[in-house]
Amino acid sequence: MPGPDQLSRASASGVQPGYAQIVQDEAYWISLAQIPQGRGAASGALAWYPFGSSDLAQIRPYIANRAAVGMLMAGSYYHPMVKAWLGWYFAHLNRPDYNGVYGTVYDYDATPGTGVKAFVANQQGQSPSYDSTDAYAATFLTLLRAYAEANPGDGGYLAGKAADIELIATAAAATQ
Repeated sequence: MPGPDQLSRASASGVQPGYAQIVQDEAYWISLAQIPQGRGAASGALAWYPFGSSDLAQIRPYIANRAAVGMLMAGSYYHPMVKAWLGWYFAHLNRPDYNGVYGTVYDYDATPGTGVKAFVANQQGQSPSYDSTDAYAATFLTLLRAYAEANPGDGGYLAGKAADIELIATAAAATQ
């Protein structure tokens, strides 16, 4: 893969980068962050790892929702991985959360090898917490639409989640 200076030289010379390959490469990289099935309650989560750490996975729904949309752009190979993330998100809906809001999702840290997960404390040291109820819900709803468009044969799965999807939509509106 060319380095950043090679890409800038290629652009300056009029050679266009291979965007389709970039999308594939990025989707593959994102897929490496998914906690595999069989790893407890964290299975299916799309996580990110602090620099230099392989034993702490940070599950942040906003980032994961955006990452999953990117995976969908790379094609059907990634549909099962995105569906695993959808399943994780649906399984972690709060009914209600600590503010009495239904359909929110907390932030978690997990140990990838075991799948053991723990709530993340907010800046006041309170646990569990989340960064944003409306953005988590809105990006998840955006992901659901992208998933439905990319994989229309799985409409039954989404239809079966209608009540959960409604809860998520109310979480987005609750912040207003």
